[in-house]
Amino acid sequence: SDSSGKDVGGGFYAAGNNKTPLLVDCVISNCAAYKGAALRGGSKAQGMWGELQLERVLDASGLTKGIEYEREFFVKDRENRGRPDAIIKLPENHCIIIDAKCSLTAYTAYINAGDESTQKSSLSAHIASIKNHLTGLSKRSYENYQQLFSPSFVFMFVPIDSALTLALRHDSALYSQAASQNVYLVSPSTLIPALRVVSSLWMLANQNERMQQLALDAQNICRKFDNVTDALSEVLDRQSKLNDSISVLDRRLVSGRGALKTQLENFKNRAPMISAQSTDSGSEIFRLEDTAQSVSANDTALLSEEKLLTREDKS
Repeated sequence: SDSSGKDVGGGFYAAGNNKTPLLVDCVISNCAAYKGAALRGGSKAQGMWGELQLERVLDASGLTKGIEYEREFFVKDRENRGRPDAIIKLPENHCIIIDAKCSLTAYTAYINAGDESTQKSSLSAHIASIKNHLTGLSKRSYENYQQLFSPSFVFMFVPIDSALTLALRHDSALYSQAASQNVYLVSPSTLIPALRVVSSLWMLANQNERMQQLALDAQNICRKFDNVTDALSEVLDRQSKLNDSISVLDRRLVSGRGALKTQLENFKNRAPMISAQSTDSGSEIFRLEDTAQSVSANDTALLSEEKLLTREDKS
């Protein structure tokens, strides 16, 4: 695999849960060259190596930086300010906080101890270092940061499995003590399964989101179908009214009793008769006028003769 651990993570998910120890070994071996130098370099070098180890585990678990998790995420609100080493994003804007600044100085002394007395004192110092760190971590109250919207616990990441196992084996109450302070102790071998649960949650959330989108699409399709059927009913209703209007117009123009077509045909049939009658009547009128004029002329002549005779008689 490459330095990011992406290929290892993909192989882990493809193979199944029984490959978790193999994945952890691969992740640790990727940065084994830095491990010795970090353990000998003091608390600052150990802190940087622990953060690097955490990021490798996050990448190997299948989570994507900037999407499912963030590193060195600065948060600030009215009363709090902090910078968790990593936040794991959960669906619905929730997140899990991981702290990776566990000191391994005493553990290194335990590993390199030359006698039993030094080893015993180094072991006590290692357990005390873990307790002090988890106490300080619990006091940061990351759950009060409104911006994080996180649950009321923090993962305290110990970058070496054997370092955490050693402490838990010699202090069986350490884990419950940490849990009582809302801090859960994790190492690469225990963090990866937890992160796989987170990855599964994201898969479920994405599926739910797709299902919700499908449901929304179905609702939109149903609404659109209702709109189409309403429009079709309106068109059919208007078509029916149009057909009724066309039938009325047809009856008035062509097929009905007393239709305009019938009246025009009757008018056309009667027009020649009316024209002929009008011509005959006109000729008769002209003849009557001529007769009247002749009678009038004769009457005028008779009157003139009568007037002349009357004058002669008086003479």
